[in-house]
Amino acid sequence: MVLFLLLVALFLFPTGEAGKIIGGREAKPHSRPYMAYLRIQTPENILICGGFLVREDFVLTAGDSGGPLVCDGVAQGIVSYGEDIPPDVYTRISRFQQWIKETMKTYKLQGPDCGPPGLVCPSSLG
Repeated sequence: MVLFLLLVALFLFPTGEAGKIIGGREAKPHSRPYMAYLRIQTPENILICGGFLVREDFVLTAGDSGGPLVCDGVAQGIVSYGEDIPPDVYTRISRFQQWIKETMKTYKLQGPDCGPPGLVCPSSLG
């Protein structure tokens, strides 16, 4: 699953600026909420935080580890970890682009033994 997410992230490499939150209203039931996005830059590194903004005081992030942070239809990050209060912290995909490319070349997704133990490759799905 992780390898599949990395493949998706590679092909959806960011091409534009991040989305913006507009309006600041509570989302209606069954509507598509806005994606919250925050960039935190420290001398050590850059973190991207975000989640689905449902209300001003509530960001839907619980249980989303490994899920994407998507802005304008483009994957920007993968859920890394969270604290007791939102927003959660996302791993920035672009910082790992070289590693993703090297990993994809190594496994090539060819046959049932294409990756780490337990990985189900697309060609082995029936």
